[in-house]
Amino acid sequence: MKQYSGEVNEFDREFKSMNKKISLTKVEQNHVFEQMNARMGDGLRKQKNPLIPWKFMIAASGAALLFIILAMPGLLSGVLVNSGKAMTAIQAVEKHYEAYNNRDYDAYYDLQSKRLMETQEKQTGMTREEFIKSWRGANFPTVEVKKIQELNTETEEGTIVSATVYVPISTRGAAYTEVTTFKVIKEDGEWKIDEVVSVNRIN
Repeated sequence: MKQYSGEVNEFDREFKSMNKKISLTKVEQNHVFEQMNARMGDGLRKQKNPLIPWKFMIAASGAALLFIILAMPGLLSGVLVNSGKAMTAIQAVEKHYEAYNNRDYDAYYDLQSKRLMETQEKQTGMTREEFIKSWRGANFPTVEVKKIQELNTETEEGTIVSATVYVPISTRGAAYTEVTTFKVIKEDGEWKIDEVVSVNRIN
């Protein structure tokens, strides 16, 4: 307030020092002072107002960041669900050959249905670990997948998928092409190979 009063007095002295050069009535002086006060008040508000948008922006940014953090688990689960839905019976067979060629026998084994795993264990007497170990010790040739197609529409029992692959020359003989037909079923929301229906060599 002292500074403000000092400024008013200073203006008052300035007007008085001008003596008769400018003659203002009391009403006009009051009007001038009101205009000056109004402009000074506007100046103070303009100095304070810029802080408000910054505070608002910081608060809004913080709220947005908090929303993203809270929503992240849901977003990730949505991505995983969509990825699961995108998985088809054909892709399950593709992954079967991909795991085979990459010698990823853990993934190769896990692409089988529970029923096929149980049947395989009964027939061979091998557990999952023993099966994977025995396959890792073998020298299977890499195959070239030519075509994979679905032979019938999806049903509750599953679907039939055929794969045409080229088997290169190996210790077993000359190269050849064969068509393997799989029965693929959905198990716990994922496609699994449930049965090898047939294997036919075409040349």
